[in-house]
Amino acid sequence: MSDSNKTYGFYGWENADVLPTDPNYKNVGTPCDLYDLLSKIWQRDTCAPRMASEWSESNKTLGQCSITAFLVQDIYGGEVYGILRPGGNYHCYNVVDGKVFDLTSEQFGEEAGTLKYEGNPLQLRQDHFSKREKRLRYELLRSRLQEAAGAFRKMRRFGQQIPYEKCYEILEKQWRGVLSLEGDNGYPHSIVVDYFFDCVTGKIYFHGAKEGYKVDLIKLNPKACFCVYDEGFKKDGQWALNINSVICYGKMRFIDPEETIFQDSLKRLGRKYYTSDEEVTNEIERAGSRVLMTEFSIERMTGKLVNES
Repeated sequence: MSDSNKTYGFYGWENADVLPTDPNYKNVGTPCDLYDLLSKIWQRDTCAPRMASEWSESNKTLGQCSITAFLVQDIYGGEVYGILRPGGNYHCYNVVDGKVFDLTSEQFGEEAGTLKYEGNPLQLRQDHFSKREKRLRYELLRSRLQEAAGAFRKMRRFGQQIPYEKCYEILEKQWRGVLSLEGDNGYPHSIVVDYFFDCVTGKIYFHGAKEGYKVDLIKLNPKACFCVYDEGFKKDGQWALNINSVICYGKMRFIDPEETIFQDSLKRLGRKYYTSDEEVTNEIERAGSRVLMTEFSIERMTGKLVNES
């Protein structure tokens, strides 16, 4: 935890005393404590590409605002707002329980004192993360923070870890994965399922019957693990298969049919497997009322290249 006598340079630090609402980050502490952790993991590869050449160890918060603000929202809740900057981009900051703070304000140097933190528009992650590179930088920063905070353990054979761009490619291209839930008597229950991955929201969608063993298990414990792997490849002259796999940890929730996302996710899932929109429409009209749609919010993602030899 941060030293109560320590001062910080980011805007609003004096009143940034909120605590995590996400149990995965229970050890993070206040935003000041979070700032201390982030100061160790903000790097050039998490900086916005247009600013990466200017990033330095002495200006670690440069180009980190949006991914940091949405990570802060994951941990503490609240809202993300944006200050319009020259060039049309928004500088993001957080408001939680009426407390306004900006962990990356120091990047502006003396200009930071002129920033206005009132009357600014709300920022939505689906808008920011429609830029794939930004979503991938967020994944990278989140993963490093989870390991630094002890929320999830670090991959032991980290030399085999694959980039998040490759993880997304696998989740988007593969047809099926293995969903694992906590089953009866403590035994894991794993099933092969069709799925659709939304790379903007970082959520995975499944369809199925409205009742059954899987539904009962999700009601008892929404935490789940989902694993996907590719076809693999062999190097010239070698027998062993090299396989890329992705493991996601997160929570499941049933989507109410009245939610807009119900029909949207059902159609997008259908388009992945059917050859035409007409087939999708016909199938939804025929069996859509009997379908239960489930949303899986990814809280941790890792990918690894494994050689069978």
